Amino acid sequence: MKEPFDEIESLIRKGASQQARKLLRSVLDKKIGRQEIHRFAALARRAGLPYLSVRLLHPIVRPTGSKLWVATDEERSEYAASLTYLGAAEEALALLRVVDSTRVPDALLFEAFALFAQWNYEQSIPILERYVSCKDLNDYARTVGKVNLLAAFIAGSHYQQADTLARELLAYTHSRQLNLLYGNCLELSAQSLIQQSRWAEARTCLEKAAKLFEDTLSLGQLFVRKWTAVMNFEKARNKASALAELASVRQQAQDQSNWETVRDCDRVRALGLKDRSLLAHLYFGTPFECYRKRLLDSIHWDFQLPDHYVWKINGSSGNALDLLLGHPGAGGLKAGQVMHKLLLALVSDFYRPLRVAVAYRYLYPDEFYNPVTSPARIHEAVRRLKGWFRAHKLPLMVSEKLGYYSLQALRPCSIKIYRQGFLDTKSKLLASRAKHTLSSGPFSAKEAAIQLGLSTRSTLRLLQQLQSDGTIERIGNGPRTQYRFVK
Repeated sequence: MKEPFDEIESLIRKGASQQARKLLRSVLDKKIGRQEIHRFAALARRAGLPYLSVRLLHPIVRPTGSKLWVATDEERSEYAASLTYLGAAEEALALLRVVDSTRVPDALLFEAFALFAQWNYEQSIPILERYVSCKDLNDYARTVGKVNLLAAFIAGSHYQQADTLARELLAYTHSRQLNLLYGNCLELSAQSLIQQSRWAEARTCLEKAAKLFEDTLSLGQLFVRKWTAVMNFEKARNKASALAELASVRQQAQDQSNWETVRDCDRVRALGLKDRSLLAHLYFGTPFECYRKRLLDSIHWDFQLPDHYVWKINGSSGNALDLLLGHPGAGGLKAGQVMHKLLLALVSDFYRPLRVAVAYRYLYPDEFYNPVTSPARIHEAVRRLKGWFRAHKLPLMVSEKLGYYSLQALRPCSIKIYRQGFLDTKSKLLASRAKHTLSSGPFSAKEAAIQLGLSTRSTLRLLQQLQSDGTIERIGNGPRTQYRFVK
């Protein structure tokens, strides 16, 4: 089956992903042997069909029942790469770190991709440097690795190293007529130049990239528009015109479901206008620790991040649904249980709809993602949460589109989110809820049980844990024992 695979490879390198996907589907109608599954899965991922790749490789990498398949390192690393595209970066990283990268150098590249997905570019730099130094790489693979290393240098603000590598890559990809990679390098070079206020050079790069991408359906077109708008905004005299251009790019990104571009357009606007409200929205609405740190590090004026944020969905309302307390007067959501964790997952990201694999990590952090059974379990959790919204007459609903879930309001509604709301273990959630509801003064175990909606045994276990780590102190003994939070 070498000939169609070679044709698909050629289409992907040219940026003709739609044609590559069509040919892949025609190949799938034929019988694919075990020795061909790895390459087919790799092409599917690169052409934008990671779900297909995961479904093909899951029975091999995660065999069940009487199946005795033993996955190769190549199959494990490719499965991990596709998991990253689905949002399961943590599981991907765990898989990749047991792969022998001396035998399968691509495992290093895929590890960097998983870190990229978490906005952790700094940690990816030494990994990519190891990858591009591997002896057995072909020229194309080494070039792809260097392009990703260039992206990591820029994201990490290592502009001197980025400029040196960019010059090398621009010359190489242009001379070899690797147009897609050449366009990517031009766009990345423009990013670096914009950050250094080298406007004329950046504009030249963007204009060249625009010509290369004009006849393709790649994301390169959107990225060129984005960085052109960012540059115009950064150096604009007419702020209204520049803001309109940035808003237009944001809308295009939203229409194309390119959520990270939407997020980054808001970052540029918030920092450029010193918009404190939008900065708080970005921080509380982004689940990536590295992105949140990068955002705060970019603020060079007086800005105090609030302890909580009220997310106004579809306008505003007087009473907010409290993420720690649930719905006052309605029994609340039991902290750390499935519906509560699903609600936490849905509000963890204001920009990107919740992917099934991401939801699965929130709800079942100790289990592996299964492309056959996991979606059904998430669907059942969504059904139960919808029922809870209806039972307590909350104007919220969970919508689903092409396997992505998002929280929507039927009428104006607000959700109160805490900085500690990023916690996702039951014990930490209970500890946060206890501190929020019981910190005003001494309390008994019975009062704690009522406030937290726990049994007496579970409450005593939690209080013992909080006491052992120094969060609370015990007052007295016997039936009159009380507790209070240590200030």
